[in-house]
Amino acid sequence: MKLGYPVVHPRDLPRGGDWSKRRAHEIVGVTLHHTASDLAFLPTALYHSTSAAGLKYTFWVDYDGTVVQATSLQDLVTHSSGAAPFPFAMPNTHFVGVALRGDLSMAAPPPAQQVAVRWLWAELVKTLSLGPDMLFGHGEFRATECPGEGGRALVRSIIESGRQVRHLAPTTIREVQVDLESLGYETGPLDGLWGPRTRAAVELATDEDATRGMTPRAAWRIAKLKSGG
Repeated sequence: MKLGYPVVHPRDLPRGGDWSKRRAHEIVGVTLHHTASDLAFLPTALYHSTSAAGLKYTFWVDYDGTVVQATSLQDLVTHSSGAAPFPFAMPNTHFVGVALRGDLSMAAPPPAQQVAVRWLWAELVKTLSLGPDMLFGHGEFRATECPGEGGRALVRSIIESGRQVRHLAPTTIREVQVDLESLGYETGPLDGLWGPRTRAAVELATDEDATRGMTPRAAWRIAKLKSGG
């Protein structure tokens, strides 16, 4: 199973063996981690391979928003331990591990990294038919500070924005898509759906303060979509 998201699929990664397998339909959620260090992707994969089959995350998100898929969704990667937040689920078998490079103990992820995580989450929801609230921080499975306060805040923000946008009419979302496209932000099809490209475009336009260049009505639409009002 492949995602529609533009991810990097590296070859010849350091490996310490082979992961066990699972079926994609067993996945019920996503667990967010931070690496708690500035170590780059390949050195981290090499370090993990000394004690495991390879990098202990399915996805790695770098500072600049680059998303690396280190394993397939069917690989049962040991990214977590402890107990799932609800019965009959196991933290590795039933969850996909996503790691953000960096220490988010006190700092928020860079804007590009946040946008990539939101985009990836939306794509995983669509691809795996996940529930809109099935995104968790690592600390919800065991006693750990991971993914840091910055990571926990991102999880809360993503879930809350998903709840809010459900109340918006497709016509409102399409109006925002048209406005963003006119400003050079790629939203995908102008279909009135709150998909990963539209979500990322809204985040980028807001982070870059592009609404200053919009007409008052267009800026209001962006604010409406962001607030869910």
